[in-house]
Amino acid sequence: AGAQVKREMVFNHASALVTGRGRSEVVGWLADVARGIGHLVDEGLVKYRLRMMRQAYEVDCLAGWTLLDAILRVGQMGPRYEIEYSQLMELVDKSCPLLQDLPGDAEDRVDSCEVAGMSSEEGTPLLLCALQDWVAVGLPSSPDWDRDSVVVEFDELLPDATEPTAERRSKSVDNLTRREHAAAVSLRHRQRLAQEGDATSLWNDRKVCFPSIEFGPGVKDDLRDQETNFATIVKKLMDIDQAAAEWKAQGGPAPKWRTKVTDESTSLDPKYLNERRFPSYRGTMALFTWHARFGSSGRIHLRVDGPSREIEIGYIGPHLRP
Repeated sequence: AGAQVKREMVFNHASALVTGRGRSEVVGWLADVARGIGHLVDEGLVKYRLRMMRQAYEVDCLAGWTLLDAILRVGQMGPRYEIEYSQLMELVDKSCPLLQDLPGDAEDRVDSCEVAGMSSEEGTPLLLCALQDWVAVGLPSSPDWDRDSVVVEFDELLPDATEPTAERRSKSVDNLTRREHAAAVSLRHRQRLAQEGDATSLWNDRKVCFPSIEFGPGVKDDLRDQETNFATIVKKLMDIDQAAAEWKAQGGPAPKWRTKVTDESTSLDPKYLNERRFPSYRGTMALFTWHARFGSSGRIHLRVDGPSREIEIGYIGPHLRP
């Protein structure tokens, strides 16, 4: 199991009120954002619950129509929206009050901050996302919300000040109002998790950071031995993982590499071939002849399986003979 703590989703009440749109369009939005939420939940990046300032039946959406009314209409659209409707209903039925059981001193920080240009009711959910690095979820009701990240500006009271003074702060917040936003949110989360960790946390969170590639058991120790090249190795693994994801989705005879990856030369002396054999995650020994370079003489050795479109990392370390 990974060491990462799953993020939470917070409903952006400021995005809920819709003007100039019809009910059918709002229903489509809700179904679409439900699919985006499902993407993040399936990848294990967020908790399957939603924090809300108010209950869905208290949130105005269109004239004479609450957010709950809109969700119920999703359920009336037939079998094609059945999964999305179930997800939305479960989220609002089990929604958590916005400030309930916050970790650490989060509630005190919320009380000491004020979002610029927004009322407390509209701004507090976004403020909470900014302070806790959580994900804002809502509707693409305006260009401000129809994007995969939003900038939240807020004033925070400075501690230990002789007189009350505030400092203007700015934070980019992951925002999900369409299914397509989920991919960008997911990628940023995985990149940040990989870049901010160390060898141990990266190994523990490898399935989250690099969901499209496998790792042989020997890589755990290899990562610990490459502290000086750690950042470069993480970047290379991200490039390999993205190529692997595209290969699985799009097919083709080989991955479209985002970094230089080559197979061993046919001129390699057979007696050195066995040095490219490492333990596989499958529990057997396997040849890892493909490789990417890092640093002055480092190598990441891969096993590339065409029929299954599987890529596995078997070794990270100094250049092997010859």
